[in-house]
Amino acid sequence: MKKYPMIGSTYKHKKNNCAKCRCGEIGRYKVEIRYNYMRGDDEVEWACEEHKKDLDFLTTVPPAPNKVAR
Repeated sequence: MKKYPMIGSTYKHKKNNCAKCRCGEIGRYKVEIRYNYMRGDDEVEWACEEHKKDLDFLTTVPPAPNKVAR
């Protein structure tokens, strides 16, 4: 029996420079988080190299605030 939530697919994007991980680093990985067996209930998060397999961090830490340079 599978335990949910769980990390599903992880895709690496080489040219991604705009999506951010929750820690504030550039998110190079698109991580699919599955909350149950039903399709459509999944979420997608961007993650850095360090956090791409850290389910607790991706589901519990609030997103980093966006810094706008003016």
